[in-house]
Amino acid sequence: MNRLFFLFLVLPCLASVAEAQRSIEFSSDEIPDGGVLAVPALADEAGELLLDGVLANVDARTGGRLAEALAEAGFSGADEATLTLYGIEPFSRIDVIGLGAGPVDRPAAEDFGGLAAGLNDGSRGDTLQLLWNEAGPEAGADRVAFGFRLGDYRFDRYQSDRLDPETRGKVHILSPDEEADERFEDDLGHLADAILLARDLASEPANVLYPASFVARIRDAFEDVDDIRIRVLDEEDLERLGMGAHLGVGSGSSRPPRLLIIEYDGGGR
Repeated sequence: MNRLFFLFLVLPCLASVAEAQRSIEFSSDEIPDGGVLAVPALADEAGELLLDGVLANVDARTGGRLAEALAEAGFSGADEATLTLYGIEPFSRIDVIGLGAGPVDRPAAEDFGGLAAGLNDGSRGDTLQLLWNEAGPEAGADRVAFGFRLGDYRFDRYQSDRLDPETRGKVHILSPDEEADERFEDDLGHLADAILLARDLASEPANVLYPASFVARIRDAFEDVDDIRIRVLDEEDLERLGMGAHLGVGSGSSRPPRLLIIEYDGGGR
């Protein structure tokens, strides 16, 4: 049986494709010799910073200066608390991101990635290194990458000060999770791309994206996807099917309405 993948009622308010995404690479969890870092921090049940795990390893690399700076700032590691520190050698910048008292689960991993993207937009061209010491599908580095991809989203194609995608820095996620790259490429990377496409579709101005251009853009997006069938209903189809509400809304525009149906046949018969 065919499975309905998704269906859009095409109105003149949809959109395009994320252009300025930074590339994400996965590496081993060795503490780097320098550069720009994003580091998770945990709190204990009393709400005090826990100096352990990857945070303790980075602190050791700084000779204890990171712990001194965190104490001076009163950073507790509370959930979603952030602190940016500059010039703590050998690192040029350290973004410390609180995860609270745990558990370190899927939302924590995705939040860490999303907050890291929000703190550092890559405009300086530096490579951002995210340190993460959890592994496995529940809270592994692929979940960090997923959160980062969503947090890194920008729709600035019509802005005069838009970031050049070619000059934004790269992203390395340093983790002991050896299978994170494969899981991200096989699953979460595709989910992130779909979410960003939907965000683009909701952000594009109506003079750029209207029913006909929407159909063309979706066809392009699915051009190389197997087991997909796309059907487009025009005015005659809509009238024949008695879809008066859709026709009524579309009649208020100079652009005739369309209804797009995408069917996925990858599940077999």
